[in-house]
Amino acid sequence: MSKKTKHIIHEYADKMQQKSNRTIRFVVLLVILAISTTLGILHQKIRTANVDQLCPFGGVESALQWFTKGTFLPKIAISSFILLLFVLIVTFFFKRAFCGLFCPMGTLQEIFEKIGKLVFKKRYHIKDTFDRPLRWGKIIVLFVFVIMSWVTGQLVIRPYDPWATFHHLTSADLFPGFIIGFILLIVTLLLSALYSRVFCKYLCPLGGFLSLLSPFGFYRISRNDKTCINCKACDKICPMNIDVSVTQDVTDIECIGCNECIHICPVKDCLVIQTKNKSRLTTNGVLTIILVLFIMITGIFTLSGQFKWVQSTLTQQVQESQEKNVALSPDNITGQMTFQEVSEAFNIPMEAFKIAFSFSVEEETIPFKTLKETKEYETEQVREFVKQYLKGIQEP
Repeated sequence: MSKKTKHIIHEYADKMQQKSNRTIRFVVLLVILAISTTLGILHQKIRTANVDQLCPFGGVESALQWFTKGTFLPKIAISSFILLLFVLIVTFFFKRAFCGLFCPMGTLQEIFEKIGKLVFKKRYHIKDTFDRPLRWGKIIVLFVFVIMSWVTGQLVIRPYDPWATFHHLTSADLFPGFIIGFILLIVTLLLSALYSRVFCKYLCPLGGFLSLLSPFGFYRISRNDKTCINCKACDKICPMNIDVSVTQDVTDIECIGCNECIHICPVKDCLVIQTKNKSRLTTNGVLTIILVLFIMITGIFTLSGQFKWVQSTLTQQVQESQEKNVALSPDNITGQMTFQEVSEAFNIPMEAFKIAFSFSVEEETIPFKTLKETKEYETEQVREFVKQYLKGIQEP
């Protein structure tokens, strides 16, 4: 049977419905990005959870620390592990669909990709000779920073993280704290105007982690070879440059489950989402399940008091530490805290701080982030001072 004959007898896909599905997906992604961005801006003004506590990769980074030492890395909270649980459940069912249907960093890149298409009228591709070897980059980044964070007990990736940097664009901590992260963010967005999902392909450690788990996912995109007309529209639209048109089941660990290939295929049901047992779901069905999972998981843990959208004060953290019979770490000190708050929490005389940092009575209650605008010291210096002071007390 010729391709032309196949094209005539097979039922065409509903282009209007496909366009609608693509729009729904992108609108959902924009809403998630807007909410995340708003939380990032609010964190600079009030004590909402920080970007690290609202990122599932924080759970990956802190896992070794938690299992071996029973503590979290600085700036990480139980919310990071709750979000990681959500991502793992999504991956268990839909492979890397979190990347393609939820991740706000991915959305940011897609926005610049759309801008690039308007400007350059095309999308560029990196040659396979360089592309495939470079994709190991995200695996290397994953292991390097997870191990380094465990060894040092610090969130090592933070200054280099373009997503953390994005959340600090309105913060006084942007420079010099995120210089490298800022450069990576700008380079990522500029390259995204030319190449699809640059950060996702080559550098994202969470993407690297999920790619290792992707083979265990139940649902995958399957292609019906009998109805395929070999138009290769699926190959052209795939942001991860997967050759969908030559495979029976898309099992490539680079697939991010965006379902754009399904939304562009001209033949009805040529590309479908299904399990090995042929149990099918629509693209909107997958998106709905992921959103419901997110609302359910975060909702349950929010109501139980485990997921905190607002950071605890140091006084509250002291009480929580006492209940758990563990010492409060100076690493919990953030730029929104004050000398008065730190003095009371760690039982350090205010005079000791004044000798070390030289500030007025009025400045005792001004957040470190605000003081940074007129003083020469950083929040990190306050943390180090507290560590050394407590160490001096403990030493005989």
